[in-house]
Amino acid sequence: MSTQTQSLDGIDAEALDQLSCNAKADPSTGVKTLKTKTVCESGFRNMTYVRDLDPVLVSEPSQLLGDNSAPNPSEMALAALGSCISVGLLANASHRGVTLSKIEIGLEGDI
Repeated sequence: MSTQTQSLDGIDAEALDQLSCNAKADPSTGVKTLKTKTVCESGFRNMTYVRDLDPVLVSEPSQLLGDNSAPNPSEMALAALGSCISVGLLANASHRGVTLSKIEIGLEGDI
């Protein structure tokens, strides 16, 4: 019996290399200003706006006096960190010609 392993779709290695070369040649091209806007709807419910994307709801669980309708700010921070690590792993693997079959990042934090 054979096992077939599915690989993650990589990223455009040539475009990644060009992006890296451009940033090395002129470091100011690598500087990006990121902007978000967070609007409190009521209580601990917040809508966060990023670029022209749909807003992201951030709330609190009921035990922290929220409506339990969305991840809380700390969970969103962990999610952002996990995604950042995953992007970095995939970019570095693609740059080195390594094919990955899975990336899974598990994070936890105590408040």
